[in-house]
Amino acid sequence: MAQKLVKKVIVTSNLKGKTETDLLKAVNDRIQAALNNTSIVPALNPTPAQMQTKTQNYATLLVTRDTLRAQQKQNTALILQAEADILNNINSQWVPYIQQQIAGDISKAKLLGFGVKGIDNGQADELVEKAAETHPIISRTDVNVHLQHALYITNSRSGKNKLPADAKHIEIYEQIGGTAPTSIKTMVHAGIAKKGKFINHFDDADLGKTVYYIAVYIDKKTLQPLEQSPVVSAMIN
Repeated sequence: MAQKLVKKVIVTSNLKGKTETDLLKAVNDRIQAALNNTSIVPALNPTPAQMQTKTQNYATLLVTRDTLRAQQKQNTALILQAEADILNNINSQWVPYIQQQIAGDISKAKLLGFGVKGIDNGQADELVEKAAETHPIISRTDVNVHLQHALYITNSRSGKNKLPADAKHIEIYEQIGGTAPTSIKTMVHAGIAKKGKFINHFDDADLGKTVYYIAVYIDKKTLQPLEQSPVVSAMIN
């Protein structure tokens, strides 16, 4: 009689792809099941009690992150409100008063740091002849969207997103974790910025990690890197 083959049983955790809430519940369910069936698994390592401590810490970190996010949004709203208040004071109160006081004397307006319509709009010259005369700046990194960074890149000379005459586009390099890089040679190419903006998406596994960025002007003819930005960093929320 032929011997009956015993099929090998391969155990899996079935935890892949779960949301944070579902993962926490699923792990706690498995811990409780282990506590209820010590005769089957008497020597689990880490012990169920140790795992309970880990899941409690995980739950606390999730709550802390949500609290920090709420505080960050509230702080952003307060910043925007304060900015609007300042601009309203300047534009609606100071400007009309100064216009009255200078009585048409342009030099007085300039002395006070204000512009004159049709003569001085306060904007730097947008023309940048060569990339060697300037460099890109990652002027702002928006981290308010979950698992996403939005980078805003400007020109160090004009303060706008206009490219130098010899630059084809801006490329973005990233490094997740580690110490701040000094060169793009050790970094990963993340993509190309469009009109001074770059959106970077992340996986759940990247939560809480720090990302370093460098923006680089790329030469129109050689397609080689020209000037690069100072490194900036942002945490993945």
